[in-house]
Parts: sequence; structure tokens; C-alpha cells
Amino acid sequence: MSCVEANIIVGASIDTVWNCLNDITHTSNWVNGLVNAEIITRGRYGKGSVHVQHSRAGLLPTTTWTITAFEPRSRQVHVSQSAVLPAALTIAVNPVAQGTQIRINLDYRFLPMLGSVSHGLERLIMDKRMKQVLKQNLASFSTYLMYYFLSNQRAGKPAARVPMRRSTGIAAQAAIG
Repeated sequence: MSCVEANIIVGASIDTVWNCLNDITHTSNWVNGLVNAEIITRGRYGKGSVHVQHSRAGLLPTTTWTITAFEPRSRQVHVSQSAVLPAALTIAVNPVAQGTQIRINLDYRFLPMLGSVSHGLERLIMDKRMKQVLKQNLASFSTYLMYYFLSNQRAGKPAARVPMRRSTGIAAQAAIG
């Protein structure tokens, strides 16, 4: 299994970051290539919740994730049992002087049915690409937070309904409450 990691510090409170991260239906606003995501389990969102993500293209047009660990305002783990890319995605948040640090770890296996060839593909191609994707998504998340903050400043408009543009990949550092 390969492991890649990315992190960012955003100028937002841990509560704002945590709430945005857990707003699964709006994940497509900051995860590049994602068309939509939806929670398919009932009840309170947290450990045991299952959500499905629909992508534009690629090897994984639909991915089902189960939350296996959920520690509010701290850490969560999402696991996919995909035959193409089984993975465990750990998201950790930590308050820092400048706002909140977000750290994402992705443990994955690319095409596990290929055995040792899979490991070679991970080292040669996938590790670098997956790290780029994580970094790009974190930069987009930072931009999303800026829009989230601005939308909360508008009277009568909930943050989640503000139309979003795709991030250019440039992280926007905004002082967000």
C-alpha cells in the first residue's frame, strides 16, 4: 500500500473548517473532478455513515466511502473498498495560531489485482499524481472557505447556496471567523 500526504493552514476557525469538511453534499465545490456527493445512510453524520461520490471521468466514476473513525473537530477516516483503488482517507484538523491546519493522508492500493505490478505503478506514477490531487483539493478548499465566509456576510443567503467557481489551484488565505 502507498501513502501520500498533504497539508495546509487556512485562516479559518476549526469549527468553520470542520463544518465545511462535513458538508458532504457540497464537497464538489472543492474536490476537483467531483460532480456530486451524497450521504446514503440515515441518521447522524459520523462513524458508520456511508457516502457516494460521482466523478466526471476516470477509472472511478462512482466511489462509495464509509466513515470508520469520527472524532469531532479533530479527525475522521473514510474507507473505500473499491476494486480499482481501495483507500483509507484520513482528515485531521488542528487549531494553530494562523487558523486551522488541515492534514490529509491517503493510504491506497492502485489496481491491487495486478500484484507486484501494482506497487510499481504506485511508485512510478500514482504517488506523485495523488499527492498533486490532494494539494490541489486543499487549495480549492481554502478558496471555498473564503466564499463560505463571504456568503455568511450576506444577509439571508446561506453559505452552502452561494454559486462557486472552480479554484485555479491558487490557495487563497482569508481571515475567516
